[in-house]
Amino acid sequence: MRDSTRPSTTSSASRLLALLGLAVAGAVSAATAVGVYVATDPPRRWARAGVPSPSPESASAGQFRVLSGLLDSLVAPLGTAQTLDSARLSAFVALTGDASLKRSWIAEPRTPVPPRTVVSSTELSLYRAWARSAPLPAFWGYRPGFGAPADMHQLPIRRHSVLTALRRANAADADSALARGDVSDALLRARENLAGARHLIDQPFAIDVMIGKAQIKESAKLLGRVARQANDPALAGAADRLQVLNESFSPLPPLGPAPLLRAARDPASDSLVRLALDTSMHPARRLQLAEMQVFGACFNPREMLFGVRAERRAGLGRLFVALGDIPRAGELEAAFRGTFDLADGESPRARPPRYRGLGEQLLEVVLPDGITARMRWCRRVA
Repeated sequence: MRDSTRPSTTSSASRLLALLGLAVAGAVSAATAVGVYVATDPPRRWARAGVPSPSPESASAGQFRVLSGLLDSLVAPLGTAQTLDSARLSAFVALTGDASLKRSWIAEPRTPVPPRTVVSSTELSLYRAWARSAPLPAFWGYRPGFGAPADMHQLPIRRHSVLTALRRANAADADSALARGDVSDALLRARENLAGARHLIDQPFAIDVMIGKAQIKESAKLLGRVARQANDPALAGAADRLQVLNESFSPLPPLGPAPLLRAARDPASDSLVRLALDTSMHPARRLQLAEMQVFGACFNPREMLFGVRAERRAGLGRLFVALGDIPRAGELEAAFRGTFDLADGESPRARPPRYRGLGEQLLEVVLPDGITARMRWCRRVA
């Protein structure tokens, strides 16, 4: 009698373990979805505050065109922009970019880079030449291949502190000119700072656009100070409009990432591909659709349990085809595909994240490596 019950007991235990694994995968997926929804879904916050939700188009192509047009009109008095020669462009990229700064969350040894607060006269001259140059192409600040990153979190990022130090040094010269009554020289420096920001706000990386927005914000304040001392109401009005347009424009999805991530839950869906075909959208917003396609797996319990499906990988390929009009965007596809390896590749125990809660450490004791890897992978989204 005892022997005859063993098969059923083993079968029951197997079913129990399978159900436990499915429950854990569903719970992780649901927790990720809830975290993203609650933290990033503006319509719910707007509704609670009694504010009507703006349409997705209200902060997109039209706003950027108006902002870009105003910037062009403000920097036009600098004269005909000349193409920056490759030597000086390379020098500026080396000055403002740092491949050792990564978007990685893995606890890997890194040498901290102290923020720049002082710039030399040579660096300031290079900044002014860069600012006054003709419009630069997409990804101008990154070398070919982007340093061959293993995944999208290993892509290099720009050194914000250097650009800030350069802008502040130029603004300090403008304030010195105002102090001695030289309004024309102060206005020249203010226009240079705005021209530099213009090279950033049209870039496909959202982080570059956000740096450009920060540059515009401070440069518009400087322009307002110059306008007040020059007693120029028209210029003061332009500075105020620039502030308003800059605050209202964002390269991020207007309703937050949650709706896009929910749309990416189905690995076979082409909804994000259709959105990416809209060339009127800002290139940074279009490129973020590729990120949504990658991390949509976190909303799919089956993929959390068994790994990223082939349909999702194929959809990523179609999405990069849709982004083909953005120069050099194709160079990023390998890095985005490499991100999938973090969910299905080596044991996550070899490279733990910097921070792990007690609950996560306990789960690691019972969960297979694959689910543990995907759980950590999805923490980057939530």
